[in-house]
Amino acid sequence: MTDVSKRLFAVRHGQTEWNLLGRIQGTLDAPLTARGERQAEDLGDLIRRHGISRMRVSPAPRALRTAEIAAARSGRNPSITVDEGLREMDLGPWQGLTFADVAARFPQESKAFWEAPQDFEAEGVESFAAFFTRARQAASQAVAAFPDDADPEPLLLVTHSLTVKAAALSVTGHSPAAMWNTEEIPSGTFTELVSTGGRWTVAQWASPINPAGAPE
Repeated sequence: MTDVSKRLFAVRHGQTEWNLLGRIQGTLDAPLTARGERQAEDLGDLIRRHGISRMRVSPAPRALRTAEIAAARSGRNPSITVDEGLREMDLGPWQGLTFADVAARFPQESKAFWEAPQDFEAEGVESFAAFFTRARQAASQAVAAFPDDADPEPLLLVTHSLTVKAAALSVTGHSPAAMWNTEEIPSGTFTELVSTGGRWTVAQWASPINPAGAPE
């Protein structure tokens, strides 16, 4: 019997006002910009093109708003399941600051965050080890929820930039040490993860959702 490939399309929410200001959001939130809403509409076109009927979404309002706009645009009425495991990395007291602020106020912790994520620890901040475990579990649970179709449609994950990276890296066997060795995940892109017989691969990394529009 041939193993069935199950595909996840993991996307970051649309651009927000804090993205423009360079402020760390984490578990806090900020409204989508007009560009972010357009990116969500482009996501709706992706849903229609690929026949997607199921979405798993971070509980953050910016991710839920992205999913709602995309669902309405798609015309397919996809189901939306909120998944706590897809929330962004909890950056505690760093949230609301810029990374320049963090470097000034927490120099040692900031250095470890960027240079040794596998060893990173900071008071009130989620560790990369815990974050990778959570993201891997969210991806695995999403795959476990697939129907037993011979050729299942992709499942869409609407989440956050760091969460997309952590999920993609962790399911393919990478440790947090690899966190900054890959390209960033802009809004307006999707990353395709494929699970076949329990083996994961990354088929696409940060590919434009709308090739005619520049990602954020």
